[in-house]
Amino acid sequence: MSGTEEQPQENQPVENLELTRREQMLKRLFGSSKVFLTFGEKSSEPRPELQACAIIQSKAQEHYRRAYVLQPDDVHTDRLARVFFLQGEYLFHRELFKEALEAFRKAKIINPASSRIYDARSVACLSALGLYTDCVQLVTEWMEQDGPTADLYVLRARLHLQLSKDSLEDVKCALELNPSCPEGGALFKQLKAAAERAKQFAVDRALCGDLPQAQRLINQALENLPQDPHLYLLRALTDLVKAVELSQGSEQEDAVVKEAEAQLVLTYNDFSLECFSKGLYEEATALLNKAIEEEKNQPGLYINRGDCFFKQRIWLYALADYQQAEELLGPNDPTVSQRLSVFHKLVGSISFGERRFKDAMLSFSQALQYDPTLSQAYELRSKAHRQLGNMDQAKEDFVRTLILQPDNTELPAMLMSLFPGHSFSSVLSTAMAQCVRVQLQQAIQNYSSNTNSVTIDILPLDEENLVLCVTKRQ
Repeated sequence: MSGTEEQPQENQPVENLELTRREQMLKRLFGSSKVFLTFGEKSSEPRPELQACAIIQSKAQEHYRRAYVLQPDDVHTDRLARVFFLQGEYLFHRELFKEALEAFRKAKIINPASSRIYDARSVACLSALGLYTDCVQLVTEWMEQDGPTADLYVLRARLHLQLSKDSLEDVKCALELNPSCPEGGALFKQLKAAAERAKQFAVDRALCGDLPQAQRLINQALENLPQDPHLYLLRALTDLVKAVELSQGSEQEDAVVKEAEAQLVLTYNDFSLECFSKGLYEEATALLNKAIEEEKNQPGLYINRGDCFFKQRIWLYALADYQQAEELLGPNDPTVSQRLSVFHKLVGSISFGERRFKDAMLSFSQALQYDPTLSQAYELRSKAHRQLGNMDQAKEDFVRTLILQPDNTELPAMLMSLFPGHSFSSVLSTAMAQCVRVQLQQAIQNYSSNTNSVTIDILPLDEENLVLCVTKRQ
């Protein structure tokens, strides 16, 4: 062994350290598959005088010449093949891989019946020499002659990885032959993880404007995960950016440029949805920033970016985007109204928890202007009014809460403090309650009659499950 290598630990023989290193190298190549253990079992047998390199080589050559001259029978053939195998083993252990490869080749010629033992060792030698193309060729010939197995597919997939070539097909074939193949399953997870990393790097590069690098990473990810539709979406994004860049300043018709820009905006938005769904709010925000740079009059983009800011608890930016969308859509569009009501209700809840009751009351009032059906906003505003001494307003909001959510568990305690000695039914029968009911019904009717003027899907919305609106493509 080289003098630069680690010294053996105390009570650990040098031979054991050498064996451990060789086993690690072989395991990286062959994994734990039992089909390749034959040569390992063979090599663990006692090797008497053949441990000495000079004796091995001289005796092997001598026996090789005499075998066919004096007595060319099967017994001597097997013994000679065994001699060359042990010679190859010794050379392999000494990391003389080229010489070991030649010894295994001779053993295979003499005893082709045991060729797979020698082929496995030859693959190890070729791999150690970095000749992965030759490894692939040898394994492919093996598969053609003996038929494919899950272990051979996994071995060839590993070799393809060393050559930076597509290995997914071999992994799939291995799992088709043996769905419970542990080596195939582990390699598939490895390829999937590598694709996800390349995909994330591609997003980062695309956001930084490094399109060539982004495209290279996307193609790399597609080699390992070609069934992922989001990778094609990301590649389409980089292609559209390139198309817009090429169209600008060219003699092509304006319609072509506008179409490319429109598709680019939609693709930015679609990919931001993907990032948002995975909790990548900063990345989604960056993509929507680019979309808004291209199209500043699309309210859905501001709504989506506002949702991203909302998830990041960047309240002022979220409010600014919602208000910009409201300016583009009009004051009564439910797409924005829902979000603004959620926003102001959340801010009011925070203020109420901090005992800033006046601020809380104002925020709840703003939330109810956008959505008069929020029973919890009435409940909390009633409590805020009571803390501020506004008992009449507190009672009216109590009635609204009772009408909208009669099973609210907070109502009994509120009834005792606001209407001591009264029941729910007696409160609802008062003239004040009747007037409040009429006002509430009118507000809800006006709210329900508003039409949606932006082409998006509206999903149930509150601060716990706020989701991006999805632009419909006509």
